[in-house]
Amino acid sequence: MRKKITAGFLLLSCYAHSVHATQVFDLEGFGATSRAMGGTSASYYTGNAGLVSNPATLQLAPEGRQFELGLDVITTDIQA
Repeated sequence: MRKKITAGFLLLSCYAHSVHATQVFDLEGFGATSRAMGGTSASYYTGNAGLVSNPATLQLAPEGRQFELGLDVITTDIQA
């Protein structure tokens, strides 16, 4: 029984590295206001981007139709 438990923990430790992964688009929130406030897109109305983090914030939108267009440029500087 002890060998099975040890083998189970060893197997689970192989998957632990994925816990530290971060999706690059979720680092600082969505929209300029959310980024300026430290990524508060879950509790602050950020426009149509609120659909990604918290769809309930869309009820805070003004009446009528809305169109938004955005662009993010993400670059890396990786050196070996």
